[in-house]
Amino acid sequence: EYKGRKVSCTHKHGRQNFTEVMQNSCNYGVITASWQLPVLKLYENLKAFGIGSVSEIPLPGEARGQLANPKDWDYFLKMTIPIGHGVSVTPLQLALGVNAIGNDGNLMPPMIIDKITDSQGRVVERFQPQVKYRVTTIENARKSRETLRAVVKSGTGAGADLRLKEYDVCGKTGTSVKWTRKEGYSNKYQASFVGFSPCATPEITIMLMFDEPRGEYHQG
Repeated sequence: EYKGRKVSCTHKHGRQNFTEVMQNSCNYGVITASWQLPVLKLYENLKAFGIGSVSEIPLPGEARGQLANPKDWDYFLKMTIPIGHGVSVTPLQLALGVNAIGNDGNLMPPMIIDKITDSQGRVVERFQPQVKYRVTTIENARKSRETLRAVVKSGTGAGADLRLKEYDVCGKTGTSVKWTRKEGYSNKYQASFVGFSPCATPEITIMLMFDEPRGEYHQG
């Protein structure tokens, strides 16, 4: 709690390790863990994963999202940014950030063209994936994949595991409150899931986002 504004979870989770925090999407647990890091370190980590920056995809009109300068972070932003409030990201940024975990810690720029062929089907030019830079160690990336696997196995993303038994899926659910310049934060939501398969050697990433879901549930 800070200046009368309180961040809490929807359920009481009891004592948890960090994998269980992620499985349960526990706001309190994420804040407790991230509170140990200085603001500048948190900011640098988010920027390294592509938050608040364009991905340089070769298409026009890409949004940058929003990540406040470290000098503008107050105690409340220090609490909320790690759980996704007070920051905005694009679906592409989320997918690329998750891909960095899947690629053993390497951030890869997005590609839209595999190859160019002539009228006879001969390859004129072929484009190869590139590593932009290393975000984290191989060991940390693999630990993160184990955590994301637990989210799908028995956490908030368990629906994917129940319905996709032949696939080994890693991923994370998301529930966002919509914000507009006119109204600020509203009572409208966006539900999302981003994940990849297979966990150990990923081949495909899928990012799903539902804008203003209707019905009994609005969570990712």
